[in-house]
Amino acid sequence: MKKPEEIFLDYYNGVYKYLRGICADEELAQKLSQDTFFRASKSINNYNGETNVRHWLLDIIRYKYFFYKRETNRLTGEEKECRRERSYQNFEKMIKNKEIAPKLYKVLNTIQEPYREVYMLRMFGGMSFKDIGNAGSKSERWAITAFHRANMMVNEGLKEESK
Repeated sequence: MKKPEEIFLDYYNGVYKYLRGICADEELAQKLSQDTFFRASKSINNYNGETNVRHWLLDIIRYKYFFYKRETNRLTGEEKECRRERSYQNFEKMIKNKEIAPKLYKVLNTIQEPYREVYMLRMFGGMSFKDIGNAGSKSERWAITAFHRANMMVNEGLKEESK
Protein backbone atom coordinates (compact mmCIF):
# COMPACT_ATOMS: atom_id res chain seq x y z
CA MET A 1 0.00 0.00 0.00
CA LYS A 2 1.25 3.43 -0.95
CA LYS A 3 1.83 6.16 1.56
CA PRO A 4 -0.44 9.25 1.45
CA GLU A 5 2.43 11.37 0.09
CA GLU A 6 3.00 8.96 -2.79
CA ILE A 7 -0.73 8.90 -3.60
CA PHE A 8 -0.78 12.68 -3.61
CA LEU A 9 2.23 12.92 -5.94
CA ASP A 10 0.93 10.22 -8.28
CA TYR A 11 -2.69 11.35 -8.55
CA TYR A 12 -2.93 15.07 -7.80
CA ASN A 13 -2.65 16.26 -11.42
CA GLY A 14 -5.29 13.78 -12.58
CA VAL A 15 -7.67 14.71 -9.78
CA TYR A 16 -7.19 18.42 -10.43
CA LYS A 17 -7.71 18.06 -14.20
CA TYR A 18 -10.84 15.98 -13.65
CA LEU A 19 -12.31 18.53 -11.23
CA ARG A 20 -11.29 21.41 -13.49
CA GLY A 21 -13.22 19.74 -16.28
CA ILE A 22 -16.44 19.19 -14.34
CA CYS A 23 -16.61 22.45 -12.43
CA ALA A 24 -14.97 24.79 -14.98
CA ASP A 25 -13.51 26.91 -12.19
CA GLU A 26 -9.80 26.78 -11.49
CA GLU A 27 -10.03 28.04 -7.92
CA LEU A 28 -12.85 25.66 -7.03
CA ALA A 29 -11.01 22.74 -8.64
CA GLN A 30 -7.94 23.49 -6.50
CA LYS A 31 -10.03 23.72 -3.34
CA LEU A 32 -11.89 20.48 -4.06
CA SER A 33 -8.63 18.71 -5.00
CA GLN A 34 -7.12 19.70 -1.68
CA ASP A 35 -10.29 18.62 0.15
CA THR A 36 -10.22 15.30 -1.70
CA PHE A 37 -6.67 14.53 -0.63
CA PHE A 38 -7.29 15.75 2.89
CA ARG A 39 -10.24 13.37 3.16
CA ALA A 40 -8.20 10.59 1.53
CA SER A 41 -5.35 11.06 4.00
CA LYS A 42 -7.81 10.96 6.92
CA SER A 43 -9.45 7.76 5.68
CA ILE A 44 -6.40 5.97 4.25
CA ASN A 45 -6.66 3.41 7.07
CA ASN A 46 -10.20 2.53 5.92
CA TYR A 47 -9.05 1.91 2.35
CA ASN A 48 -9.15 -1.86 1.95
CA GLY A 49 -7.51 -2.14 -1.47
CA GLU A 50 -10.48 -3.86 -3.16
CA THR A 51 -10.60 -1.15 -5.82
CA ASN A 52 -7.66 0.66 -7.27
CA VAL A 53 -6.61 3.97 -5.76
CA ARG A 54 -7.90 5.99 -8.71
CA HIS A 55 -11.45 4.64 -8.30
CA TRP A 56 -11.30 5.24 -4.57
CA LEU A 57 -10.25 8.85 -5.19
CA LEU A 58 -13.02 9.26 -7.78
CA ASP A 59 -15.57 8.22 -5.16
CA ILE A 60 -14.20 10.87 -2.81
CA ILE A 61 -14.21 13.47 -5.61
CA ARG A 62 -17.85 12.73 -6.43
CA TYR A 63 -18.81 13.00 -2.79
CA LYS A 64 -16.98 16.31 -2.32
CA TYR A 65 -18.28 17.81 -5.57
CA PHE A 66 -21.92 16.83 -5.05
CA PHE A 67 -21.79 17.93 -1.42
CA TYR A 68 -20.45 21.30 -2.60
CA LYS A 69 -23.20 21.59 -5.26
CA ARG A 70 -25.91 20.69 -2.76
CA GLU A 71 -24.68 23.24 -0.24
CA THR A 72 -24.38 26.05 -2.78
CA ASN A 73 -27.81 25.33 -4.27
CA ARG A 74 -29.60 25.17 -0.94
CA LEU A 75 -32.07 28.03 -0.70
CA THR A 76 -32.68 30.02 2.42
CA GLY A 77 -36.22 30.26 3.76
CA GLU A 78 -36.48 33.81 2.44
CA GLU A 79 -35.41 32.74 -1.07
CA LYS A 80 -37.91 29.86 -1.04
CA GLU A 81 -40.70 32.23 -0.02
CA CYS A 82 -39.72 34.66 -2.78
CA ARG A 83 -39.73 31.84 -5.35
CA ARG A 84 -43.12 30.62 -4.09
CA GLU A 85 -44.53 34.16 -4.31
CA ARG A 86 -43.39 34.49 -7.93
CA SER A 87 -45.01 31.14 -8.69
CA TYR A 88 -48.32 32.33 -7.25
CA GLN A 89 -48.10 35.59 -9.18
CA ASN A 90 -47.52 33.68 -12.42
CA PHE A 91 -50.45 31.42 -11.61
CA GLU A 92 -52.69 34.41 -10.90
CA LYS A 93 -51.76 35.92 -14.27
CA MET A 94 -52.53 32.61 -15.93
CA ILE A 95 -56.00 32.24 -14.43
CA LYS A 96 -56.85 35.87 -15.20
CA ASN A 97 -55.87 35.34 -18.84
CA LYS A 98 -59.15 34.90 -20.73
CA GLU A 99 -57.56 32.44 -23.19
CA ILE A 100 -55.87 30.18 -20.67
CA ALA A 101 -58.45 30.13 -17.86
CA PRO A 102 -61.04 27.99 -19.73
CA LYS A 103 -58.28 25.59 -20.81
CA LEU A 104 -57.02 25.33 -17.24
CA TYR A 105 -60.54 24.64 -15.97
CA LYS A 106 -60.97 21.92 -18.59
CA VAL A 107 -57.60 20.36 -17.76
CA LEU A 108 -58.26 20.43 -14.01
CA ASN A 109 -61.51 18.53 -14.54
CA THR A 110 -59.64 15.73 -16.33
CA ILE A 111 -57.11 15.19 -13.53
CA GLN A 112 -57.96 12.35 -11.18
CA GLU A 113 -58.23 12.65 -7.43
CA PRO A 114 -56.27 13.16 -5.16
CA TYR A 115 -54.00 15.07 -7.54
CA ARG A 116 -56.65 17.63 -8.50
CA GLU A 117 -57.55 18.27 -4.88
CA VAL A 118 -53.93 18.69 -3.79
CA TYR A 119 -53.25 21.01 -6.74
CA MET A 120 -56.29 23.15 -6.01
CA LEU A 121 -55.58 23.35 -2.28
CA ARG A 122 -52.04 24.43 -2.98
CA MET A 123 -52.66 26.87 -5.81
CA PHE A 124 -56.10 28.26 -4.96
CA GLY A 125 -56.07 27.79 -1.20
CA GLY A 126 -52.40 28.63 -0.66
CA MET A 127 -52.09 25.79 1.85
CA SER A 128 -48.70 24.46 2.86
CA PHE A 129 -47.75 20.91 1.95
CA LYS A 130 -47.78 20.01 5.64
CA ASP A 131 -51.36 21.26 6.02
CA ILE A 132 -52.46 19.45 2.86
CA GLY A 133 -50.88 16.22 4.09
CA ASN A 134 -52.52 16.56 7.50
CA ALA A 135 -55.92 17.29 5.92
CA GLY A 136 -55.68 14.07 3.92
CA SER A 137 -54.22 12.04 6.81
CA LYS A 138 -51.03 11.69 4.81
CA SER A 139 -47.47 12.96 5.12
CA GLU A 140 -46.00 16.22 3.91
CA ARG A 141 -43.81 14.25 1.46
CA TRP A 142 -46.96 12.64 -0.02
CA ALA A 143 -48.51 16.09 -0.55
CA ILE A 144 -45.36 17.37 -2.27
CA THR A 145 -45.24 14.35 -4.57
CA ALA A 146 -48.94 14.57 -5.38
CA PHE A 147 -48.68 18.29 -6.13
CA HIS A 148 -45.71 17.89 -8.46
CA ARG A 149 -47.43 15.05 -10.31
CA ALA A 150 -50.56 17.17 -10.64
CA ASN A 151 -48.48 20.11 -11.83
CA MET A 152 -46.95 17.93 -14.54
CA MET A 153 -50.44 16.77 -15.56
CA VAL A 154 -51.67 20.36 -15.74
CA ASN A 155 -48.68 21.46 -17.83
CA GLU A 156 -49.10 18.51 -20.22
CA GLY A 157 -52.85 19.14 -20.43
CA LEU A 158 -52.33 22.82 -21.22
CA LYS A 159 -49.84 21.89 -23.96
CA GLU A 160 -52.41 19.52 -25.47
CA GLU A 161 -55.15 22.15 -25.26
CA SER A 162 -52.93 24.70 -26.98
CA LYS A 163 -52.41 22.48 -30.03
